[in-house]
Amino acid sequence: MIAIWGLTTEGGDPEAIETPFGAVKFTRGVLGGREAVFPERSGDARARVWASLELGAQRVIALFTALLLRPEKSSGALFAPVDVLDQTRAGPTTFFEGRGIGYVQMTPPFCPQLRAALLQGLPADARVDTIVAACPARHITPAEARAWSALGADAAAWGLAPEWNLARELERCYAPL
Repeated sequence: MIAIWGLTTEGGDPEAIETPFGAVKFTRGVLGGREAVFPERSGDARARVWASLELGAQRVIALFTALLLRPEKSSGALFAPVDVLDQTRAGPTTFFEGRGIGYVQMTPPFCPQLRAALLQGLPADARVDTIVAACPARHITPAEARAWSALGADAAAWGLAPEWNLARELERCYAPL
């Protein structure tokens, strides 16, 4: 099963699942012949990741709208980022707070197999080497945009963090689009 975050479906009866981090509303459906769940992207990111796990999703595709940081990129282009610059601060970033020292490998940050599958479905002019800045949930300043661009980011997306590392922490195959 696959979870699609950021996509709403029509006609599905909304359901809810309780998690240790709050309730998550979702719908069920079929996408490309595969059973899929579509959790709402609201509330605690840990709840959404936990719900996807509880619902049996092995893979997560997260859909985003991003702000282009480089004028040479074409507006409206699709991309499956290869890397992330996490520029967020505060908020929950782990499921294992206060449970000792642990380590989960975050390189590469996104699931290579799922990313490769997404790239097969993208148009030839899609950006395959894009680096995205995971930015705070607010309007970014022109100075931030310039700084992130100078650091190598091609686009900025709100919501990518902390969900990408939380999904990795629970060993979910995660890729943004």
